[in-house]
Amino acid sequence: GLQQDFVGDYDKNKMTLFDYRSEGWRDTLPDPNKVVKQPTFNYVMPLGDDRFFFEETSLVAAPALRFEECRARLDARLAAQGLTIDQVFDREFCYIPMGGGVPRRGQRVVPVGAAAGVVHASTGYQICRCLASNCHVSDAVLEELAQAGGQAA
Repeated sequence: GLQQDFVGDYDKNKMTLFDYRSEGWRDTLPDPNKVVKQPTFNYVMPLGDDRFFFEETSLVAAPALRFEECRARLDARLAAQGLTIDQVFDREFCYIPMGGGVPRRGQRVVPVGAAAGVVHASTGYQICRCLASNCHVSDAVLEELAQAGGQAA
């Protein structure tokens, strides 16, 4: 028998991050220039047993790309590699606002993570910084509650 270590351009044993390549598929879409002006990238995560998680992501586009556009780009990317999706086990939809304003001092609602602008400008990752900073946020909230006699303002 023949064992394949690759599915399309993707190694079955390695995760692929930030695959911005579009030369092989963007001309199949109605507006190839939009792919250049508002690029997306692909994540591929092997899940074992010939199952894969494919995700097409737009990091920062103004206005934000619609989910349908990301799906069309993913379909075009996979088709250019001769890949078809046989079965969809789950769909993920996520919108992370980026580039928002910094929280105002004294505001009642204290945003955390992406809502507080704690997003890495080039990757969109924020979880490490968010988790590390939450200890200080929690301590500050407890201190304020203690000063207020344990009553929320």
